[in-house]
Amino acid sequence: MKEDVRDVLSIFRQYSTQLDQKNDKYERLVKISRDITMESKRIIFLLHRYNSLTKEEKILQEAELRLQKLINDKWKTLALEIEDEDPYMFGRAFTSGAQEFVEAMTFNCFLRTSSLLTRDELMAKFDFTLKNKTTETGQISDQTNDSQIKKEDRCPTKFQLFWSDYILGLGDLGGEVMRWGMQQIGFGSYKSCRTSTRLLQDVYIGFLKTNAVTMNRDYYFKIRAWRDSTLKLEKACYLLKVREMECPYVDFRQLLKSIQLMDKDNEQQRSWEQECDF
Repeated sequence: MKEDVRDVLSIFRQYSTQLDQKNDKYERLVKISRDITMESKRIIFLLHRYNSLTKEEKILQEAELRLQKLINDKWKTLALEIEDEDPYMFGRAFTSGAQEFVEAMTFNCFLRTSSLLTRDELMAKFDFTLKNKTTETGQISDQTNDSQIKKEDRCPTKFQLFWSDYILGLGDLGGEVMRWGMQQIGFGSYKSCRTSTRLLQDVYIGFLKTNAVTMNRDYYFKIRAWRDSTLKLEKACYLLKVREMECPYVDFRQLLKSIQLMDKDNEQQRSWEQECDF
């Protein structure tokens, strides 16, 4: 009888150890996801500084480097954590970071190519390999012996981004494209506003053709937000078209400079007249 009790206690101790390990891993994934979310938001703020007229390539290059660093650092660590585990067991731990990262990647691709980044193209960015590792000198060395590889140099064999995370992250892209398109109107780039509107319209039609509303409760709210963003840009493009029909195209930035120069000349004229009256 005592031996049976000891066996049962030992089994429960094993279960307790496994649960503690699972909880610790879950917390580590949550922390990594927070870091990914924060850095992705910073990259999105950086991309909003991009002007389609001046085309400052430094902003896009910096964003691309930071995104790639995020993949090689945080995403590599996350993939190593769930390499030998069921990813769906820990999916909720890093879903927020994955959605924010998808939003940053797709926004960066839109500013570069005016097109949408597909999931297959996004998965190609996660190039984790043990073989063909490039050294600092640019040479490629084959590392096939796992015992010779340091823990920090290990790479996960594979990593798959959930379709739900990609779709929900894509749903957040609409707000960023709408804000960037409205910002370009202030810069005088009407073509960028129309390009943004076309993208929102095409993706919204694609959303309506899917039946994912019944599969994820957040999907419905993403579609509503995307629809609102599309309507805002459509209204802005409509007003611009009406103004173009009423009057010829005017460079509002040059017009603003001219008005500022006229105000400055008027102030100088008034000051000169006051001196003369005195």
